Amino acid sequence: MPADKTLTNLVRYNWLIDSPLESVVSSYIKALRGQRYADRTIRIYLGCLAHFGFWLKAEELELTHVDSSLIKRFVREHLPACTCPVPCYDSVGCSGAALRHLLKILMRSQPSPTMAKDPVTIELTRFAEYLTDTCGLSSATRDSRAQHVGAFLYDVGVTDTVSVLSLSATDIDAYFSTLTSRLRPASLRIVCNSLRSYFRYRAVRGDETDGLAAALPRIADWRRATLPKVLSDAELTAFLDAFDRTDPLACVTMPSRAAC
Repeated sequence: MPADKTLTNLVRYNWLIDSPLESVVSSYIKALRGQRYADRTIRIYLGCLAHFGFWLKAEELELTHVDSSLIKRFVREHLPACTCPVPCYDSVGCSGAALRHLLKILMRSQPSPTMAKDPVTIELTRFAEYLTDTCGLSSATRDSRAQHVGAFLYDVGVTDTVSVLSLSATDIDAYFSTLTSRLRPASLRIVCNSLRSYFRYRAVRGDETDGLAAALPRIADWRRATLPKVLSDAELTAFLDAFDRTDPLACVTMPSRAAC
């Protein structure tokens, strides 16, 4: 019987514990609980993790081989053509999110030589250090921004800092077009702020990123305005003057309209 309730009746639980990922399951669950993820979401992510673990074992890969390029290979190449036994979690969106959390956990642990060579992992680590040491952000804000930047870099296919400089406004527009259907304006603003912070970091390092920062969409932040409970004398006069008082029918309907 699994010790954690999210593992109870988990689809392909055996794939998870009989894979190279078995040693990180507990820390993975703890990390998600620390970020207040719902049990249902944690269970879905664990299902995605189980699928990834099954694939790792089939490919004869170890935990030390896991990096952003391997995750991208699994999400972009394996999932669309997956022939693994059903049932299994094969959602590209959920798998990408679940494996980004895994990568963060592995980054915080002692990095293996393989992981240390991954350019995107190194870039996110340096960005996180900049947010903490230079900007003085809290660990929660730092992790949130690094996560959003990592998702962006993986999605647009960035493999190193040179690739970042080759990005265009079209790449940013295409990325946000995939987010607008599933994120609320408040969440989209957080993503924009994270990317703006990253482009500012690249500018500090000497890169020209003004064009990329300017290409970020401006998310509307309309505040709900309440209607006045009563009209002022001037507003009431203007309202009454809008009716033709020489028309008997208008005079009859005017009181009811004024009461609306």
